[in-house]
Amino acid sequence: MYMGRPRADGDALVDDARPYVYEIINNLIAVHAEVDSVSGAASSRHVRDICETVNYLMEAMSQIPPLENEEDKKRMEELIGGFEKKMELQLASLNCNLETV
Repeated sequence: MYMGRPRADGDALVDDARPYVYEIINNLIAVHAEVDSVSGAASSRHVRDICETVNYLMEAMSQIPPLENEEDKKRMEELIGGFEKKMELQLASLNCNLETV
């Protein structure tokens, strides 16, 4: 769990993912590496479980109402694009495809 500063000012303009998002991704990578080094081939079951959990999270997030303001939509696209660019290697290592796991 992120212990640094989990709360943010609700009125502040968001310009990046919260620090706990980065920490969660890095922790998932560390857990995967540890499980893989201990379990080897048996780790695919754990990876599948993690991928299923991520898919449930994505389904839950899809229920969030879409942004209506064009300015907000553009800002969100810029934020996500910047996050993906900064975290390209980390996100690639967590690429979950349930059909191949």
